[in-house]
Amino acid sequence: MTINKWKGYPFFNYGKVFSNKELKWVNIFIPRNCSRSFRECGLFNDEDNKVPTKPHMWVEDYNKYNKIIIIRDPIDRLISGFYFNYENCVTYKKFDKLKKEFIGYINPLSMIWNKNREGRFLRNEVSTPQFGYLELLNIDIKDIEVVMLVESYTDNFNSFVKKYNLLDLEQLHINKNTSNLKLELKEFIKSDSDLMGDIKRAYKKDFELYEEAKRLVIK
Repeated sequence: MTINKWKGYPFFNYGKVFSNKELKWVNIFIPRNCSRSFRECGLFNDEDNKVPTKPHMWVEDYNKYNKIIIIRDPIDRLISGFYFNYENCVTYKKFDKLKKEFIGYINPLSMIWNKNREGRFLRNEVSTPQFGYLELLNIDIKDIEVVMLVESYTDNFNSFVKKYNLLDLEQLHINKNTSNLKLELKEFIKSDSDLMGDIKRAYKKDFELYEEAKRLVIK
């Protein structure tokens, strides 16, 4: 397996991972997908038991490792990316102001969608498609040993540690945000057929990946 250096992947975290050389585990890093919670579970600590702060590049040896990936509902991830880019939005008290900011966030991308230009997404990698993190490494999700979903992370993590006898790992929920405004924003997106149509076109492969991940998720 070699990394695909297609120019459509300009973001520095594409092709990066967290790994455990002793136990032969590698987690394909995708921002906004419980990445910090999982990397701090204890599986990827270094020789001094320090938690890694940054992912590193994929190497050929990882072909022999057990692979892990966490996939997220594309709409939830888009909202998470919006919150990441506009940290002050979490302080908004009125939904109308939050909705206005989101429309401003999404409009530049809508113009790109209408021109059918692929490989260019929002303002940074937190809004780039999840499928690219796999495609860049030439990995099919069907060949990944452990598939988790953000929305069922608690159950999936418990299944993971039990199945592979890793009971000393710690389950964390870092940066978890379940505010009512977030839920209201998701309902607004789903109720707007034009907006949903744009999102589904832009993230078509991510929606397909998400459905496949739901079939493969660890039990």
